[in-house]
Amino acid sequence: MNSESILKGRISSLIVGLMLQEADYLVIPYNDIPNFLIQCGISKMDKIGKKLRATPSLLIMDRDSGFTTLLFVKYQGIESKGRNIDWGYNKLVEYWPEGELLLVRPQKPYFFLVSATQKGLKALPILESDIFKLDMNLIQKFGKIVKKFIP
Repeated sequence: MNSESILKGRISSLIVGLMLQEADYLVIPYNDIPNFLIQCGISKMDKIGKKLRATPSLLIMDRDSGFTTLLFVKYQGIESKGRNIDWGYNKLVEYWPEGELLLVRPQKPYFFLVSATQKGLKALPILESDIFKLDMNLIQKFGKIVKKFIP
């Protein structure tokens, strides 16, 4: 993975975290320690290294209901062929089956939750999901930030 991809992923995760915080969710960054351990020399190829590479980005808690989920955030640019989405989803299901994969794209509606269907993976706009309570104004506000910082 190159530096630009890492940067786009981190920015995407930060934008999603800020959007969910503004919607009154408790947001805790989750992947900083695993990334640090990999940088310190844990092999990416052994079982623990593979699991650390697939660690979700954020821990999200609904303050009202207490519902908590692990959110794996990936950036998908316009030129993307989707390989990293399949990889990310498969690793998430393998190591963190209770988690969710959220794609950030530089075009409307910007934020998509990925789920498996009989025909393969499907990206559903976050507004159409029942996992998070967000409104269109919030999506548009943070979508503009996506377009500005990771076009």
